[in-house]
This record gives sequence, structure tokens and C-alpha cells, in this order.
Amino acid sequence: MCGDDRGKYTDIGERYFGEFNTLFWHRPGSSTPSTQGSSTPASIPFPTAVAKIIYKPTKRYIKVEEILALTDLKKNEYNNLLSEVRFVMASLHTDFNIPYKSQNINLISKIIKKFTKRNPNAPFGEGNWVVKELIKKHLQHRRDYVKRKNNIQHKKGKEKEKEREREREKEKEKERENEKEKEKEKENRNEIERENENIKCK
Repeated sequence: MCGDDRGKYTDIGERYFGEFNTLFWHRPGSSTPSTQGSSTPASIPFPTAVAKIIYKPTKRYIKVEEILALTDLKKNEYNNLLSEVRFVMASLHTDFNIPYKSQNINLISKIIKKFTKRNPNAPFGEGNWVVKELIKKHLQHRRDYVKRKNNIQHKKGKEKEKEREREREKEKEKERENEKEKEKEKENRNEIERENENIKCK
């Protein structure tokens, strides 16, 4: 009796275990465990440090140091992203002489889309504000470079103008010296003529 009961309970336990295994470890109509099913993400999710939401500071101008602190980026990583932004902007024929606020909004969207596609693990920030700041920073760097270049050219131009002015002064001085020599020669000739006249009179 006891042996029959034990066998009965064993059969029921095996049946319940089989139902439990089918319900929790197998998909309906499939013998593949659910941990290997189609619901598994195709790509590895971002690490927590990269995937966290980075909120934009409530200020108009954000310093590079603040961006580094908020994104946990190193300076060389930041410079690499800045170079990547420059490449994307150049590939989309961006006019670097136009300030960010005057750029075409559709072009900015294309730059952000292409940048995020090429750099999926980069910290974008809430509303892609980090990418927008990179675009702003590069445009500012470009304008500063052009300004410095123009200032250097302007300075060189002023130096050349001063050099030309010195050359003109030298030429004028030389002409004045020549005029003095001519006047002196003329006086000498007049003196000789007067002496000759005096000799003739005697």
C-alpha cells in the first residue's frame, strides 16, 4: 500500500514537473529554451555609464571641462569626437563660416543623425545636446581660426604697408638729396661764370 502510494505520488510529481518545465522553459510550439528565443536583443546593450541620461546644464554656454565632467569623457576622447563631428560636417558640405544659430535646422538634424549612427556608443545627452555642443564648439573653433588668420594677414598687410611707406620716404629723401646736389652744382656754375666775367672786365 505504502509502495503503491509512493509510486502514485512519484508519477504525479513527474507530471507536474513536466508541465512546469514546458510552461516556464519552452515556448509554445518550440523545443528551444526561452533564453535562446527570438526575444533576445540582437546587440549588446550600452554599459550603464554610457546609457545613463545626461541632462543639459541650464546655461547658455557650456565649457569643455563641464562637458567632460558630465559625460565622463577624457580629453583625448572628446577631441576624437570633435574630429568625428568635423568629418561628418565636411561630408555634408557644411559652411563653417555660418554660426550655429544661423545654420539650417535640417542640416543640423542630418549631422546629428549621421554622427550618432557612426558613433553609437558616444554619450549623446538628453535631446542630443552633447552632439549639438560639439557642433557649436567646432564652428566656434573654425571662426576663431579664420579670425586669427585674418588678423595675422591684416598685421602682415599693415607691416607691408609700413615697409612701403618707409621705402617711399627713402625715395623722397633721395630725391631731396639730388635736388640739393643740383642746387649746389648750379650755384657753383654761377660762381664760376661770375668769376669769368670779372676776369674779362679786368
